[in-house]
Amino acid sequence: MGALGWQQDSRELSYFGSLLDDMEHNSENDLLTDSREESDKQYLERIRKDFRKES
Repeated sequence: MGALGWQQDSRELSYFGSLLDDMEHNSENDLLTDSREESDKQYLERIRKDFRKES
């Protein structure tokens, strides 16, 4: 998915901000194991880097 796809703000589609919001919510409410939280952070960082390459 290109940068344009990430910019779409639709309740039916995931967008970069929603992934970050979801992870922060889960982290703040202790809904993730430590390993899952670390895995999610790494995944979001890979998405962020890929997004920068495409912009």
